[in-house]
Amino acid sequence: MTESLGITIAAVFALRVPKEELLSRYAKINPFVYRSDEKKMEVVEQRIRVFDEETEEVLKYYQSVKTSVFDIDGKQTPDLVTKNIAAYLYDIL
Repeated sequence: MTESLGITIAAVFALRVPKEELLSRYAKINPFVYRSDEKKMEVVEQRIRVFDEETEEVLKYYQSVKTSVFDIDGKQTPDLVTKNIAAYLYDIL
């Protein structure tokens, strides 16, 4: 995939956030959403399902070509997520 472009991917980071957490976060910003179809939670749930399915396929690909895939707890604060990613990068680079 990226080899033909001369790019080597050293690692992939998968920020994992449970669906319930995503929906809770979404409910807090819902009044500010500008897409009319996203006012319905079932539309948002469907988008989450599609994202999960497609992302898993990408992660499987990277695992199959021996790229390191790191799961990151996306429920953490942004600072902790950044620190976790930095720690992984420090270890592999």
